[in-house]
Amino acid sequence: MKPACSSLPGPLLIQCEIVIVDTSGSSLVSNLTVTRLIKKSLLGATLALSAVVLLVFLASQVEQHFFRRRAELLLTQIQSLELGKTPWSQTKGQLKNWDAESTFDDSCNESECLADVRLVEPVYGFVTRTEFFAHLDDYIRWRLKLSSSDTGPVVRLELALLRGYMLLGGRPARIVAFVGMRDGIVSSKGYSVEIQTYWPNIRGLLPWDNFALIAAERTVSEFDLPDTNHLDPQLNLHPGYRIWRQAGCCDFEQGNVEFTPRADPNDIRRLMRLNLSCLTQIRPCASLSDIMPAAWEEYRVEHPGE
Repeated sequence: MKPACSSLPGPLLIQCEIVIVDTSGSSLVSNLTVTRLIKKSLLGATLALSAVVLLVFLASQVEQHFFRRRAELLLTQIQSLELGKTPWSQTKGQLKNWDAESTFDDSCNESECLADVRLVEPVYGFVTRTEFFAHLDDYIRWRLKLSSSDTGPVVRLELALLRGYMLLGGRPARIVAFVGMRDGIVSSKGYSVEIQTYWPNIRGLLPWDNFALIAAERTVSEFDLPDTNHLDPQLNLHPGYRIWRQAGCCDFEQGNVEFTPRADPNDIRRLMRLNLSCLTQIRPCASLSDIMPAAWEEYRVEHPGE
């Protein structure tokens, strides 16, 4: 509001009028424009974040299915080897398919040899093999004078990203298979799978109940029992193999199958049926019954109290 005045004819005659200028309209328009811009920015950021999450999910699923396919192929090849029958020449031909992942023991010769094949899920391999984050954490702890027992910020961030990857369907995993030869014939074999997983019924994300789910199956020459005067009751039922749970606390759950070269090949094939769909399932496998169903069903029958 401001006055507007003009002179009129005559002495000292002045006419004034008050002119009211309304600026509230332009201010209101300005506020609405800012609000719209904020809403559009938030919508754009939400869509971009959703697109990133979707791309990560799709990429992880493609990578997980490819890894599972290779793990299943390796398991099939190990299952096909018959102890005391399969020639080493045939086995070496199969191992050529895994040149990049296989290693032969330095002591291998024409009469005795041991070879293993290791498959590592790419994300898990990056996390476990890269020491850059650990070194960076050590430096930050040194600069900030933090206790060496404290988990540094970089490692915490790394773990948070790994957990986010798992929530999006990623299944960090490692496969180890081995074959032993004696006198030109396959004498031992084994296959183990380790999957980083979590309890699917947790309330929220904290505390994070993650652990390693492990199924390990291997040949042993004889059963190494703590007290040879008391045989494992399982051996009275099936002297060629035994199934047992690895003692542990909170960070892993492991089931084991051990069989001697004298075990029935049909029993070995049956017990080596592992559920490798755990490598790609959206709902994580969280029990030994999930990962090794045939062996653990028999174990539960023979150990009803567990």
